[in-house]
Amino acid sequence: MNVVIIEDELHSAQKLEKYLKAYDPEIRIAATLTSVRDSLAYFRQHAEPQLIFLDIQLSDGPSFSIFEQLQIESYVIFLTAYEEFALKAFDLNSLDYILKPFTEADVMRGLRKYESMVAHRAFPGPPRGSFPKEYRHRFLVRKGQQIHTLRTTEIAYFYKDEVVMLVKKDGTTFLYDATLEELEDELDPRYFFRINRQYLVNYPSIQSLSPGSSNRYKIALEPASKQDVFVSQSKVAPLKTWLTT
Repeated sequence: MNVVIIEDELHSAQKLEKYLKAYDPEIRIAATLTSVRDSLAYFRQHAEPQLIFLDIQLSDGPSFSIFEQLQIESYVIFLTAYEEFALKAFDLNSLDYILKPFTEADVMRGLRKYESMVAHRAFPGPPRGSFPKEYRHRFLVRKGQQIHTLRTTEIAYFYKDEVVMLVKKDGTTFLYDATLEELEDELDPRYFFRINRQYLVNYPSIQSLSPGSSNRYKIALEPASKQDVFVSQSKVAPLKTWLTT
């Protein structure tokens, strides 16, 4: 495996190289770079490695600018002392996000993720369409300067009120940058149901249904929503089927 290290702290670069060699002596460190400028020059003249270990904050600026100027297909494991960059890092072709000071176990985890990803891509598999669709299991959300990781099992529902909000089972809410249509496609329909234009709900959050006005049914959610939630008459039968399947 060819690896490029982009890290402007000498101690961190040396420690990383030591851990890589301990994991697999056959790993080849193709280059150790210390700046955005040097990295751009290197990638314009050399073949991309299989994997890049990349410090986010370099001496001449954030390393994200490398990806803004070049199309790089290598897998990336980010290194940083700043948690606030996690969401942007995951928008790129990243496998992992390692916080400094990192340990050997952190590096081993990233390398195992790489090997798992490569094995998955190399496996020929059955014809297209033989596997069931893979749905989302985890989410990254932001609250102020903090980034939180959530499993879908922690989510009660999503609702749209000008913007889309994610509501946890404990009542905590987060702004989420997606449409309900996109979420409906990404989430397992065995557990999530679009009850109307404003709400996409997880099965355990539905507490009861009661007849409402205009041939609609009122739904009680847990945690309680800030407004009354109704499902149209046309969706009552599919909803009942979904709740009992």
